[in-house]
Amino acid sequence: MDGTIWDAVDTYVASWNKGAEIYGLEKRFTREGLEKLMGQEIKKLLEATVPELSEDERWRFFHTVVDQTDEAFAELGANIYPGVVEGMEKLSKKYKLFVLSNCDKGGIPQMLGITGLSPYITDYFEYGMNTMPKSHNMHLLKEKHNLQHPVYVGDTEGDSYQTRLAGFPFVFVAYGHGNTEHFDIKFDSFDQLTEYFMNLQNDYYEQHANPFDYSRLFCTIGSYLIHYRISQYGQRCLLPRKKKITLAYCCDRDGGFFAFGCNVCFGAGNGTGNRHDLYANSTGLFRRLSDHCSCIVTVVL
Repeated sequence: MDGTIWDAVDTYVASWNKGAEIYGLEKRFTREGLEKLMGQEIKKLLEATVPELSEDERWRFFHTVVDQTDEAFAELGANIYPGVVEGMEKLSKKYKLFVLSNCDKGGIPQMLGITGLSPYITDYFEYGMNTMPKSHNMHLLKEKHNLQHPVYVGDTEGDSYQTRLAGFPFVFVAYGHGNTEHFDIKFDSFDQLTEYFMNLQNDYYEQHANPFDYSRLFCTIGSYLIHYRISQYGQRCLLPRKKKITLAYCCDRDGGFFAFGCNVCFGAGNGTGNRHDLYANSTGLFRRLSDHCSCIVTVVL
């Protein structure tokens, strides 16, 4: 929400300062101070902003702040990022869209009402609904809606970390409040994001999934050896360190695993490492992957 859909930091500063005045705190908050904390869970946000208060006092202060938000939004509003409204309308015709935020309960409906995005959103979840981290709540939405290959769009290192904990691909938007080097794909504007996903022919997960994520492939790095196992045959290859190996996999149209190949021989005639000579085990047969590989990864260990 914050840093992806809109920039409401100035409004938050106003409500926090009004709340501090009412609560009797002398300290005041700035845009710079709050912006670097955007995306944090509320408990961590309070620990960083009012460490001098006890835990109970922090929550009482926070509720005082929340009481000021309606007036602050009515006066100051928020800056919706360019392309978001138009992009969400387009994307909703092709994908189910969700909003997941570390905000207090009621924050997302308030945002949807202000921005007019409600018609494009299938569902949402807020930290204030269960005080659980984003990684947990991502899975709640996934299970509730039977999502096959969800991705999460965020703008901070915290978003990236929680998405990796959940095991989802992370889509980083660089125009937001934070920064990270850990992402699966990056966009500098919402227009770029919209164009990419609207033109995507196959499922995002097929295009970007990491072969190391599949349960059929187990990797264990020891002091001198790396073990690659294809579970269907239980075959194992032991390699010395500094060995260059090439892995390839194919996905079906639903993103499910159906083939794996490696330039290191498992027996039964695997290929030589060339993209066109990789072979894979699929339904008991070694199959030529050729140019149908969804991904080629070369690893030096």
